[in-house]
Amino acid sequence: MSTAVDGTLVSARRPVVEAHAGRAPYHGPETVVAAQVSADTPAPRVSTDPGAGESAANVIALRAVLVLSSLAVAVVAWLATVSLPQPMDAELATLLRGMAAIKGVLGVAAAALVWWRLGQPVSVRVAVAYIACIGLLVVGAVLIWQLAFLSVAAGLFHVGAFAGLVVAFREGRHLRIGAPTC
Repeated sequence: MSTAVDGTLVSARRPVVEAHAGRAPYHGPETVVAAQVSADTPAPRVSTDPGAGESAANVIALRAVLVLSSLAVAVVAWLATVSLPQPMDAELATLLRGMAAIKGVLGVAAAALVWWRLGQPVSVRVAVAYIACIGLLVVGAVLIWQLAFLSVAAGLFHVGAFAGLVVAFREGRHLRIGAPTC
């Protein structure tokens, strides 16, 4: 049984799922949306996807945690190493600080990607993993800039980068590219 509502054919057995704005409606069993009764009554969006209920407040909170935790880790690492002696050749120190600046740029780029990802529906476990990885990138770059614990700092940075890639690839296994996510 099908009915025409607002010029759109709606099936009674397979409800219309509104995809993201600008896309064509998706007819599928993954999400249940009430059919539109009249032109005046908009269809409510109800989803069985646990991440689809992300509100703007949750997104803002996750992004705030990302920024504040990154700043806190950077400040703690900076303050913990500010009074350490730095018996090192000036040229080597310049080279290492240049490497730290490059690692800082990579960390900012990774943080920007995580910022974007936290704007999408994401589980708490994945969000915490992303934020922890950014924290490792930040502490590694700051410690290298401070010329303190260089081996540990390089290890932390690279573990954070590798772990972030693992989280992204493991999360991507469950997503279908091009499929509606609403």
